[in-house]
Amino acid sequence: RDRTPVVENADGVVSRSFEWAFGEWCNRLLAEGCTWSRYNKLEIGHLARIDAFSSGVIRTGGHEQAPNAVRSDHGPSWRMIVDLGPEPKAWGIYPGGPSGNPGSPFYDNQLEDWAEGRYHHLLYPVTFSDLAPQAQAFWQFKNEK
Repeated sequence: RDRTPVVENADGVVSRSFEWAFGEWCNRLLAEGCTWSRYNKLEIGHLARIDAFSSGVIRTGGHEQAPNAVRSDHGPSWRMIVDLGPEPKAWGIYPGGPSGNPGSPFYDNQLEDWAEGRYHHLLYPVTFSDLAPQAQAFWQFKNEK
């Protein structure tokens, strides 16, 4: 029988074993350049469950019980930051793009920014003239008899 200088119990042996195994695992992951996103693979599926229109695997951080609550099959969609000063400013992002058309280049053009946690400045126009020229539209109706 082997003897140790300290009387051991099951709790201590299991705790030390877990700490050792966890340390070895972490060292191996760090040596391989692993990140949490390697294991936390997210895929954003199309609403109609059409794989060809889905995102494929997105590597992102987060955890289902954290502010960036990302799991393999869902995560936060619209994210927005608002500065409520005298002149409000806002930034936002959502996973996808501004177009719902899978054939559009804007269908998923914000996906990478969403995964990386980048935001886009949002327009907050008070009057029509506050809009950027590319956001303005003019319609003229004729009354033909």
